Amino acid sequence: MNRKILIILFAVAAVIVIGLTVFFTLRDPAPEDAVPVETPSVYDMNAVYINGKAMTLEELKPYFSLSVNNLMSELDIDEPDWNTVFLDTGISDYVKKDALEILRLYAAIEKKAAELKTTLSDEELKKLDSWHKDAVSKLGSEEAYETYLLENRMTEAAYKHIYAVNLLYKHLYDYYYGEEGAAVPTQEETDAWGDANKLYHIKHIFLATQDNEGNPIDADDKELQLALAKNLEKRIMEGEDFDRLSIEYSSDGGLKNEYLFLDEAEETFRDALSALEVGSVSGIIESDYGYHILKREPLDVRYVLDNYPQIVTDSFNELISQWTKDVEIHTTDVFDGFDVSVLYIEK
Repeated sequence: MNRKILIILFAVAAVIVIGLTVFFTLRDPAPEDAVPVETPSVYDMNAVYINGKAMTLEELKPYFSLSVNNLMSELDIDEPDWNTVFLDTGISDYVKKDALEILRLYAAIEKKAAELKTTLSDEELKKLDSWHKDAVSKLGSEEAYETYLLENRMTEAAYKHIYAVNLLYKHLYDYYYGEEGAAVPTQEETDAWGDANKLYHIKHIFLATQDNEGNPIDADDKELQLALAKNLEKRIMEGEDFDRLSIEYSSDGGLKNEYLFLDEAEETFRDALSALEVGSVSGIIESDYGYHILKREPLDVRYVLDNYPQIVTDSFNELISQWTKDVEIHTTDVFDGFDVSVLYIEK
């Protein structure tokens, strides 16, 4: 079947060329010494237009490959079964559609970066300039590099394009969410996200009931630790500074800032965490390790952004979705009739 499709594609191209040759022969016979025109390969024909820019099937091959690799990773398979159905469509049609979405995304990122005058750094441009040399050096020879490209159905131009767009994507993220970014969440938005996702910023005072080897301390010493915990709890309630008491008395040195989701916390602490409002202090909590007093602190916006980027995942995806709507893609009959499996199945 795959062989037949290729034959049909080449046959259609040949028929078009033959028809044109006959037409022009009747209109204006060519001189005897005219150079014959070669039939173009289907891979050299324009397959899609992205914002008016044409791409041939040959230029699309790396993006088909990228889509196939993504699909194999998602399904945890070594080779796609081209006869199966995935998401209600054949694998070939899925790969073609996905490749177009990849190109739509790349075009949107490049366009937005140009609008915002976001460019690659000198160091990044230098990396692109030395791409070929670095790749050959890493793989050992020109031949090894060419083999690598062939086996991965990629081109150097495509690799550099993918690399450059990913860098632009990071620059755009930094434009919106970096230091003084245009869309950094407010404290209120950060707190609301933290509440919705049960993310807590906790300081604690910890009084150990185990020695350095993890062995329980004797009963009298444990009673002393409990008495100290009760004394500290009272002093905190009377208004003494939590941080100062933590530094002075905590077995682990104090001032331990910890961010954790509720479901990550040990079960011993979950009820206490759930009950804490920002700025409030828990009662004494006993664990296998000792006595704890917790204080819930406000979420630090910058810390949350840097360590939990999912806080802006939805908003950034919404921005990207808006950008991609402005990308115009038109396919040709060459693209619509192409079966990607011919690139993978030996004929």
